[in-house]
Amino acid sequence: MTPSSERPSAPSSAKPSRNVVSPASGRWLLAIVMVGLVLQIWLWQRGRLDLHAITGDSEVRAVELCGIQKYDRESFTRDQVHLLTPAVERAMGGPLLPFSKRMSGGSVVPGSLLQILIGEPLKAVFDYRASSVGIVLMHGLAGWLVFATARAVQGPQFAMALFMLFWLSPWRLYHGGFLWEPAFIVLPSALHLWAHSRLWTGEPRWMHPGWWSLRKPLSGAVWPSFFLALALSTAPQLHGSAVILFLISGGLLVTGRCRVYGPAFVGGLVVGSATLIPTLVAWQNGSVDWVDESNTATVGHGPFRWLYRLPRAFGYWIRLGSLDVGRRYRQTELFHADAPWWSRAVGISVAFIALVTALVTLWICFQWLKGRLTVLDRESFFSRYALTTLGAVLISAAVSPVTLQGWHVLVALPACLVAPAAWLCGKLTSYRGRLVLLAAQVTCTLLIGFGHPMYEEPVPGPCRVLWTAEGTLPGS
Repeated sequence: MTPSSERPSAPSSAKPSRNVVSPASGRWLLAIVMVGLVLQIWLWQRGRLDLHAITGDSEVRAVELCGIQKYDRESFTRDQVHLLTPAVERAMGGPLLPFSKRMSGGSVVPGSLLQILIGEPLKAVFDYRASSVGIVLMHGLAGWLVFATARAVQGPQFAMALFMLFWLSPWRLYHGGFLWEPAFIVLPSALHLWAHSRLWTGEPRWMHPGWWSLRKPLSGAVWPSFFLALALSTAPQLHGSAVILFLISGGLLVTGRCRVYGPAFVGGLVVGSATLIPTLVAWQNGSVDWVDESNTATVGHGPFRWLYRLPRAFGYWIRLGSLDVGRRYRQTELFHADAPWWSRAVGISVAFIALVTALVTLWICFQWLKGRLTVLDRESFFSRYALTTLGAVLISAAVSPVTLQGWHVLVALPACLVAPAAWLCGKLTSYRGRLVLLAAQVTCTLLIGFGHPMYEEPVPGPCRVLWTAEGTLPGS
């Protein structure tokens, strides 16, 4: 949909009317897409969870989890087992469950959306990697939404920089390369960004009643309002970090910078909440223990918890905008005590380069906050969206029942990359600059893929049956 001239657009110092990507840039864009796809599929193929069907008896299909030598399989596959258990039940004709998995904070991931997304592909191919097809497609659509939004608001140069940082980010590739909830949250995040860009008014009007229109919708606001509600209603069914999206929307809507069309928004909520029906039924029947009090650990108490969490949240904001994936590098085999000297040298070198990019990102963010990035006006949509996201990350970290981790803020990845993309905008016009960034991103991802425990090649080991043909645990 092309924005109408009647609808106010995001003010920007580099706002084009309708720029198109040149043929040379189009070929480079295609190359970036292919590199990202190859890396993500390669990581999935190296996933350490080896799940397959036994075909000896057509009446009895059992699923096995093969152990990996040198590592405790329980500590590395717990999330995957908890996600696959209801999914396998669904694939074998079981009912939709009220929740898909328990969260680390003691509550549950409501709805049956995750069970459907993982279980339905198992009907076609009884292999845990069947869900990877859906995840790759979701990430591909998310990348397209990020690129299309950036091109419509800031122009093709900014769009190329933002898309390259997003699509080849080691954060996205690592978290999207195996089966767990954060792999699914990327699409609602990108859809949320796109919808708010189309609902942007650019005029702060605090608590103005016009943010919720029931009569005449803003030009082109119907479908964005619908998809915004769809993103907000499905995200909590994928990962608990969806609270960040709610805080962002609340900040933009209350300040009047975005306005939605009420009927379309309600329609999106209805459609996105359809998979919550089993949850509502279970809640009415009182058949589910919604909170596990034994699993609500926090770090620190009172103001000390705030002093610990807020700097940690800001640190993750900086690192998500860089190549620094933190302990994922240190957990690779290159850093093992028995690794050869050249292996440790390579690992330390890559980790050092990633740390340097984090320091550069920190400097860029300070320049952005001071209004010194000429490409990104402080009142533009992307700048305000990123600033609101930063506030949402800090608030969620302060009130969260668990200590903030990297996967808790993956939902903010597009916003974390806004300032670095604006800084790189004029520096990626040459192939040399693009190749340097591409080489750094690919190198960091390869280091994780070849050496991290999650991506070690499965080796023959002891196997144990987890599910039977009835979709139950053996002996239950």
